[in-house]
Amino acid sequence: MKKLNELFQQKRFDEIINITKKYYLEKDFKNENIINFYGLALQSKGKIKRSVEVFTKLYKKNNDNFVYINNLATSYYILGDYESAEFYFNKTILINPKFFPSYFNLKKIKLDLGKIDEAIAILNKALDHSNDKEKITIFFEIARIHRASANFEVAKESINKILLLDKNHSGAHKFLSSIINYNNDSDGHLRELERVSKLTSHLEQDRINIYFALGKAYEEILDYENSAYFYKKANSMSKNNSNYRIYELIKFAEDVKSVFNQINTSKIFGPVSSKRVIFICGMPRSGSTLVEQILSSHNQVYATGENNFLTTIFNKYYLNKNELKKNQLINDINNKIGNVQFEYLSNNSIKNNSYKIFTDKTLQNFYWIGFIKLFFPNSVIINTEREIKDNAFSIYKNAFNKSMGWTYDELDIVDYFRVYKDLMKYWKSNVPNYIYTLNYENLVNDTSNEIKNLLEVCNLEFDINCMEYHKNKNTVFTTSSVQVREKISGSAINSYKKFYLYFSKFFDSIDKL
Repeated sequence: MKKLNELFQQKRFDEIINITKKYYLEKDFKNENIINFYGLALQSKGKIKRSVEVFTKLYKKNNDNFVYINNLATSYYILGDYESAEFYFNKTILINPKFFPSYFNLKKIKLDLGKIDEAIAILNKALDHSNDKEKITIFFEIARIHRASANFEVAKESINKILLLDKNHSGAHKFLSSIINYNNDSDGHLRELERVSKLTSHLEQDRINIYFALGKAYEEILDYENSAYFYKKANSMSKNNSNYRIYELIKFAEDVKSVFNQINTSKIFGPVSSKRVIFICGMPRSGSTLVEQILSSHNQVYATGENNFLTTIFNKYYLNKNELKKNQLINDINNKIGNVQFEYLSNNSIKNNSYKIFTDKTLQNFYWIGFIKLFFPNSVIINTEREIKDNAFSIYKNAFNKSMGWTYDELDIVDYFRVYKDLMKYWKSNVPNYIYTLNYENLVNDTSNEIKNLLEVCNLEFDINCMEYHKNKNTVFTTSSVQVREKISGSAINSYKKFYLYFSKFFDSIDKL
């Protein structure tokens, strides 16, 4: 069992299948845990229906094992069979009310279906069976959902419950900083941030959280020197914890162009569904969340956010540890082989939804624009752009996850912009009249006409709700979740100038792009 667990942690699923398959075929259910590993390996390899068979047989042999039942429910969830998934997740909770994975999985189903109140009710039920450490995780998730739903005061209440359990919790303080305007800091949270920043017991990630929060707080009270100081500290420490290598991205972008140059672009795949996708891509902090908020205010459009559906599918078929399987991709497109469109539209958030038009705001989809045109013939590409120095500095001062390690370093940000601009130039040349570029400054200065143009490009009739996008209560889980609840203003235009004294080399490098 120890070896199987090690192999699973190392994601060596084929080896696990080779070891465990014989126990299942021989019906050796005395070794249930080994067979469970077989089902998990199948699930991890995308062989979901086969994993359902395995977990179902385990369940019939031992219908009280909540771990096996949870795994069965998870496979049903992946298949998009929400009814069966919900049944088995609930059964798991009946057997063991303290088994938290099932609560969180049930919550995912409700979020997929847009049932926000039910998702929060499930998490509140989990609180009844949790210890203090577990409560912190649950309160965080409740706060995250409320913030995404624009219920900022309720989100703050959940975070304050965490601080009652641990007054120095850096993640809770950083979360609070995202919804507090320090121009009116009636609770004195800036003083709390300063106090926590002086603690010597904090781990490095805790200090990073507090430093980003302090950067934002000092910026909002117009203390740009201290703000710049803490933004620099937060990013420097984040960079040290990152293994990101910009040259890997540069090579990947060149491989993408090399492959597309060898493809017969007349091989366009026919639509497999009446459902269609509006892909919103570009750089982070370029106005993409605002654009999705506008479009999803339309009565015919449903927002799926940064869903990563396409990335997941391409990883499955055409990538091996960031290396592009060039020949495989070329062959599949030229011979019209592939399940990209079908698998994308079969995703739970789309499959189980009555809407016909969806937005996908996965920014990194700009890598795949030419391929999107081939695989999704009735799709639209919206590329969001913003004044480049404003955009670059907005990236730098926001905390992104480790998969976006390029955001922690000024030179890496410049290089990433260079790759993005080069690839967009390539796509505009090779798939002309397909990309619609929406400029953030134009949207601010001529909001009404820009929204009308956007709707026309997306083949949508005018809907007055799009003009009142700030009233849209769709969940927004990005770093812009607070800003998109406000009316458009020009306050963010040329905002980099306030920091020019402290980042002149950064901005000068961007000017040379």
